Amino acid sequence: MLTLYLLRSTNRVAIAVGAVVALAFGWIPLAAGIGLELSDAVTMLRFAAIGLVIGLAFVLDDPAAVTTATLPTARHVLVALRVAPAAVLATVVWTVAWLGCRLALDAESRALLPYGGLLLELLALLALTFWLAGTRWGDDTVRGGVLAAPALVLLLIAAALLPDAAAVFPSPGTDRWDGSRWVWAAVLATGLAGLAWTGREPAPRSRPAQPSSASRERIRS
Repeated sequence: MLTLYLLRSTNRVAIAVGAVVALAFGWIPLAAGIGLELSDAVTMLRFAAIGLVIGLAFVLDDPAAVTTATLPTARHVLVALRVAPAAVLATVVWTVAWLGCRLALDAESRALLPYGGLLLELLALLALTFWLAGTRWGDDTVRGGVLAAPALVLLLIAAALLPDAAAVFPSPGTDRWDGSRWVWAAVLATGLAGLAWTGREPAPRSRPAQPSSASRERIRS
């Protein structure tokens, strides 16, 4: 029952749009008969990942958050039930997009198109986005996805403006490629740690101290 509720309450439109965008970046070049260079294919896959992640930024939004806060189910379980299927879906959709870009390459370049290194970027972006989306912004009625999506875009713009020596979006085979994988691994670990922190139970609100009987007597007098 809980899983069905989570499925019904999830913003499926945003997820579907993100998946369509990702698949479009992966397969339109092949469908249009456009041959891709290796750098072009990597760029298309990165745009596919960004579109997919922005759509999944709304996975943790719950229109009934105030009501579900009273459920006996732990908050981290609710978060995991939303995040885990979303991560699997993202991996499957992005892999299909990767296959489309790979087929658009010439035979010699296909073997050079990385899978694990680019998938690491996707998973790191997902973890970071889920962390931002799951963070409480002072009010459980505030939709985290509305804030996480633009925040992610700003972070990506800042990352794209980094100098070549610190680039996090290098082309495969360059000197910076291996070093940037460690950066993305650190982003993934940080995002997962932050997501685990957001899944903690909120601290109970302290009730105001009740005046003692002697204090009440003095107030009445």
